Amino acid sequence: MTILSVATTVAALGHVSDVAT
Repeated sequence: MTILSVATTVAALGHVSDVAT
């Protein structure tokens, strides 16, 4: 997993948490 891949995953999870809240 590349740094970019990790950053993208974290951003996506953060977005999902935002919407779910």
